[in-house]
Amino acid sequence: MPYNTLFQRFRHAFHLIKTRPKTAWWLIILATLASVLAAALCGAVPILALPICAGISVGVFSVCLKTVELEDVGACDLFAAFRDLKTAKRVIGGVLWTALILCVWLIPVILLLGIGAFAIAGLGLFHHSFFDHSNVFSAANGFGIAVFMFIAVIVCCVFEVVFIVKALEYCFVPFILAEREDVSPFDAWKESRKLTYGIKGRLFGLFAIPSLIVSAISAVLSLLSAIPYIGGLFLLVSVAFLLACVAFLPYFEGLALAGFYVAAKNAPPQFRLYEQYERMREEEKQRKNVYYQYNQYQYQPYVNQNPPQEQPAPAPEPEPPHEENQTSGDEESEETK
Repeated sequence: MPYNTLFQRFRHAFHLIKTRPKTAWWLIILATLASVLAAALCGAVPILALPICAGISVGVFSVCLKTVELEDVGACDLFAAFRDLKTAKRVIGGVLWTALILCVWLIPVILLLGIGAFAIAGLGLFHHSFFDHSNVFSAANGFGIAVFMFIAVIVCCVFEVVFIVKALEYCFVPFILAEREDVSPFDAWKESRKLTYGIKGRLFGLFAIPSLIVSAISAVLSLLSAIPYIGGLFLLVSVAFLLACVAFLPYFEGLALAGFYVAAKNAPPQFRLYEQYERMREEEKQRKNVYYQYNQYQYQPYVNQNPPQEQPAPAPEPEPPHEENQTSGDEESEETK
């Protein structure tokens, strides 16, 4: 049976919304209003608005995680990141560093789009002379800009895909920082990479499918609002639908994401994809080492590592006794007789 699928997480999130108390829902709405209020009040000083919004977002993740784990939640969980200075530095700093790392992948996209807009505006791509085929210079400029824009679009798509992959890779960082007080932001990044390995496609579907459904319904309601006489009614329905999505969708996606985190954290060994990947890499590394040693042994010239030692010279044999000594000995024996 598949483990930790998108359908299971959606069904579990709907079940929690129906059965659990609505306290978590109201807390998330309160967090949304608090974030908007902080951004409005500190808009002139973003350095103050960013930490406040980051701390509130971690509180939202903590509320969703406790709801999935069937624990009671309260307002203290929403503002747990501001409990003390050490916790604020670790949690808020980790979230802001993660956001900064993700924004780095968007810098090439912003630069290319800016250069493309400047080129179009400066060379007058849409000027009437461009459409005059007798003007060779303007046609050449237009062709060069078209090639540049084509390359820029491809590069932007590549960096956007990398940005999405990295964002999904680090999406468990707030849960880890909120749940485990002994984990640093760097360890949280490593742990998030391990837990999201193999499920990034499901996490992408978690955010993409609700967004597509909401966009399709909003488009249909917008078209219906253009009908004479009854278009105003559909316009009111469209506004009400968007407000309901703003109130409901963050809670639903937060519960589903927290469900993915809990399931990945408590997964049985056979479903821990990152550990299987690490074992495969280790086995592949051992096979390569064995193959390398075999090739080294097979193609290296033969060298006797233990050359034979020189044998010691044999001891000289004792000399036989001389005949004179033997005859003298015989004469002495006869005299004694």
